[in-house]
Amino acid sequence: MASWRDELTTQQRVAQGALALGIPLLLGWIGLGLLRPELASAVGPLLGPWAGVAYGHGECSMASVKPLASAVVTAFGLVAGAGLFLARRRGPQTLALLVAAVWGLAWVGMAGYSVANTLS
Repeated sequence: MASWRDELTTQQRVAQGALALGIPLLLGWIGLGLLRPELASAVGPLLGPWAGVAYGHGECSMASVKPLASAVVTAFGLVAGAGLFLARRRGPQTLALLVAAVWGLAWVGMAGYSVANTLS
């Protein structure tokens, strides 16, 4: 049986979730800043598949080119966010953090693809 020590406080869950999502965003800011050193690169990783819109190329964004993949990653993000919010014990929270980190990488990867698509 799990003890009270296995319970995570809301503050711990928020801090761990911020770290799991912050690292992919930081990598995205660095990558997009190197790919296209513009002011729009600051918001590109936050927009994910719609990052091309920030550069004035909405037709080149991943959401326009691959709408199903964009919808799947967006739904995956909703599930990952719900897992981070609902997981209160250490075991499930660790799995939720891993899922959130993978989603963050996929989200930023789609942003990178969108931005790279605006270069051609």
